Amino acid sequence: MLMRLRIIKHHEHEAATSQVPGDHDPHGGRCPTEHEQVCKDDAIFLNLKGKKTGRTLSGTSELSEVGDTSVMCASDGYCASDEKCCTSVCHKRHVCLKALHSDKKKQKQDEN
Repeated sequence: MLMRLRIIKHHEHEAATSQVPGDHDPHGGRCPTEHEQVCKDDAIFLNLKGKKTGRTLSGTSELSEVGDTSVMCASDGYCASDEKCCTSVCHKRHVCLKALHSDKKKQKQDEN
């Protein structure tokens, strides 16, 4: 019982220190599927060997960092504008990951 109270207190402290976003509106793009995520020691990458169904807007394969710098989230509002709140196979929880877009969306942005 004491251990459970410590865990609850820890989570309450985390929730109290996280800044609540101004809105929870969904960001563009989609979350990478579990099969599209590759866990490395320091980052989560897009699986380039799999079927390519999307790209990040920046064109990089890094989806997020691993460790204390990763941002846990409950909605897209906690994430940067080019990220979505997604389930991470590496973290085993929801974190902000770079959103994936179709190649057509990437080409359109490059033209602008």
